[in-house]
Amino acid sequence: LFDVLREFRRSLALEKGVPPYVVFSDATLGEMSGVVPLDEATFRSISGVGEQKWQQFGAAFLEKIQAFLLENPQFVESGAVNQVIAKTVKEPVPTRDKEVKIPTTQVTYDLFLKGMSIEEIAEQRFLSPATISAHLIQYYEQSIITDVFQFVTAEEVQTISEALEIFPEPYKLREIYEYFSETFGYDKIRWAIAYRSKHNQTV
Repeated sequence: LFDVLREFRRSLALEKGVPPYVVFSDATLGEMSGVVPLDEATFRSISGVGEQKWQQFGAAFLEKIQAFLLENPQFVESGAVNQVIAKTVKEPVPTRDKEVKIPTTQVTYDLFLKGMSIEEIAEQRFLSPATISAHLIQYYEQSIITDVFQFVTAEEVQTISEALEIFPEPYKLREIYEYFSETFGYDKIRWAIAYRSKHNQTV
């Protein structure tokens, strides 16, 4: 994750015509890689992230981290990241002005409970559908959401699950995506993997 964030920092710095450290220092990226922030409050708590840095780069880095987790499901399975996810979902982190900040995952889940689709939530929140799926998958993995088939069909799960037999774990989403010639999006593949993992745990 650190290498991904450092490369992302480099591209932003080139775009803005400034040295990379002006975006974030290596120390800040290192802490970011260890904490793996999934919401604004946690991101702001990292050393080196002030108001101006959050306004300029915060949302972009959060989406890059979320995209990394989608691409690297094995990273999500590590104990440290699971603790971060659990805290993000269950425990809103107070902001510096002592107001409770609702985690971004909870905002997504609340909109989902109102009957909004992934695409509608993504449009309202100015996030990608893949990011919204990542939020909801966290709730599915914790058994808060129980019906996976509202996001992916049984046939899609079966087709993807059968193909997973030929891929070693930890799965690489891009390899699976290319195997199906881009027939299934990353979100469908991620849901199928989550279902397979959850189902195997109960067998």
